[in-house]
Parts: sequence; structure tokens; C-alpha cells
Amino acid sequence: MLTAILTQACNNHAIAKSFQEEGLEKAGAGDYQGAIEEFNEAIHLDGNFADAYFYRGYARSQVGDKQGALADYNELIRLKPDKPLGYNNRCSIRIQLKDYQNAIADCDRAINLAPNLALGYQTRGLLNYNLGDREGAIADFQTGAELWRQQGNMDNYRRMMEHIKRLEAGASPLPKAEDSNNP
Repeated sequence: MLTAILTQACNNHAIAKSFQEEGLEKAGAGDYQGAIEEFNEAIHLDGNFADAYFYRGYARSQVGDKQGALADYNELIRLKPDKPLGYNNRCSIRIQLKDYQNAIADCDRAINLAPNLALGYQTRGLLNYNLGDREGAIADFQTGAELWRQQGNMDNYRRMMEHIKRLEAGASPLPKAEDSNNP
């Protein structure tokens, strides 16, 4: 009996994984609603499939379903409390919802879990900018830029350097964090 239950659970996870892969393909093609449907199937088959919650949260954020994305990131963090991208993406959603205090806690948690997570510093920099903390934004962008450079991501490195340059010049043409959608 136990063997049959374990076999069924393994089969469900394998099928759920195939739905997730289909969802990733659809998301990659910009079909976020179709991706959400695939991730729904994956989660229906395996309610503990943390990665499916992560990807569905991202897809939901892309279609403007902020509350749905927040719920998915909450579930992801419940299942995998040490996944830094879960905290980073929940931070991004909380910024969009103007829940800044909880956003700060999530950004800090993501960075504490993964001190080399350039995206964490980028997200926190945008949050600091939105909170009016220009110096904090510059410091986070500098750290993020250096990490992006070390990781060979020169596009994001240049983007962070441009943000720093504009902030240091007293300009504020940075994108508002409410408009950002982090992967």
C-alpha cells in the first residue's frame, strides 16, 4: 500500500513537472495567461511543488494579478523558506502594493540568504529610491552593479551604473519600483 502511494506521488510530480515545463515555454513566448493555466495544473497535481508557485507568481505579476502573485510567493516561502528569489519577488510585489515595510523585510531577507544576489540589491535600490532614500538607493545600486559585473551580466551592470549616474546628478528619471517586475 505504501509503495503504491509513493509511486503515485512520484508519477504526479513527474506529470506536474511536465506541466511546469509547458508553462515555462508559454511564459517565454509571452503567453502568461496560458502559462498560468499550465502552472495551475502542475500545482493541482502536486500542491507542494514550490517551483510551480514561483513561476506562477511571476506569470501572475506579468498579467497584473498582484494579489495572486503575492499569494503564490507566500506559498513558495512557506514551502521553501530559504529561497532568496521568493523573498526578492515578493518584495517587488509588495512594492507595487505600496506595502513598503514588509517589502524592506523581504529585500533584506533575500540579501541575507544570498549576499551575491545582484537582483536583491537592484530591487532594494528601487525600493529605497521610492522611499526617498537617495543615498541608500545609490549604495544598493553600486553593490548590485559590482555583483552584476562580477557575474558577467554587463547589461544589468550598465543599467545600474546609469541609475547611479542619474541619482548623483540629482535627476530622478529612474523607473518607479511600482512599475518593475523582477523575474
